[in-house]
Amino acid sequence: MEQHTDAMVAPPAGFSLKWFFNTSAALLSHPRLFFLKLADSDIQWRRPAAFFIFTALLFSGASLLATHPVSAVSATAIFFINAVGMALFAFLVGYIIVKAGLGRPDALPRLFGVYAFSCGITLLLAWVPFSAWFTEPWKWWLIFTGLTRACGFRAWEALLVVAISIAVIVLFFSSLIAAVA
Repeated sequence: MEQHTDAMVAPPAGFSLKWFFNTSAALLSHPRLFFLKLADSDIQWRRPAAFFIFTALLFSGASLLATHPVSAVSATAIFFINAVGMALFAFLVGYIIVKAGLGRPDALPRLFGVYAFSCGITLLLAWVPFSAWFTEPWKWWLIFTGLTRACGFRAWEALLVVAISIAVIVLFFSSLIAAVA
């Protein structure tokens, strides 16, 4: 296990499949330890973004194979934009809550890492039909765990960020659906 988490926090040397698999294995097998190691690392934007973009591409390809749409290019683009857009929207809402609501010090790359790794790992299963019933709670649990372990939030602060984020996202899309309909 130590090898997996050490590989995740190694200095950026570019993306590799070995790093991706080690990071995925660490996130899947010991997420609490993974996020503790993230807290001790000098995390920047590059590694979490690379991990997330790669999982979004895998998600888009798997979704394409699972749905057999009429227009493969359009559908793949929609799957990818949706995956990236939803994660960025969740991150933005979380960041606003952290900064405005909790007044926490700015640790933007670490906070981004929590959201990118949490959303990314769940995308590996999110293409399976009806998996949202499992992957969405799992994603939010990972974000909660990352906020407490990697960012040093108290449990109630992390729970507040997660609960308000979910409420804002649900209200936003409910309003959007009502406005369009």
